[in-house]
Amino acid sequence: NSLCALFGCWFATASLYFALSESGAHGATLGKRLMGLRVVSEAKKPVGLLRGLWRGVVKTASVVVLPIAGVVVLNSKDKRAVHDMLAQTRVVKR
Repeated sequence: NSLCALFGCWFATASLYFALSESGAHGATLGKRLMGLRVVSEAKKPVGLLRGLWRGVVKTASVVVLPIAGVVVLNSKDKRAVHDMLAQTRVVKR
């Protein structure tokens, strides 16, 4: 039970971190900012909170199934991750 609660807290915290960091004007986590990257919609507009939350949840879930998610990125034409495909987002240079 405590392991499930810990996993649930980690999942919620990570999902919210990604959602709040990558939605809105900045569109980037600290790491993306340092690398000069940002997350945008397929229309190249800032990501809204709901889309950011969906992207964050899928991104956090993909950590659990990393080998499968990695294969998708390697085989996708434009090197987009599963969470970007499902949330209809892209990571671009600033």
